[in-house]
Amino acid sequence: MAWAQGAGAAVTGMIIPNVFGPFGKPFYNSVVATFCTQVSNGDIPQIHVDGQLKLIYVGELVQEIIHVIRKK
Repeated sequence: MAWAQGAGAAVTGMIIPNVFGPFGKPFYNSVVATFCTQVSNGDIPQIHVDGQLKLIYVGELVQEIIHVIRKK
């Protein structure tokens, strides 16, 4: 943030929930891909913390990032 202020640039922080969609890798970067892989392989997924999970589709996330960039 200090560099951006000194350089006259913009900086934005985004909190990104769990992303799902193409290229999601099970057991790496996608809880949805992990769940689907486990179910399709006959495994029983484990829920460590029960609650609602906020999800965003990767295409929607990209559109939001583009919107933030264009908005400046």
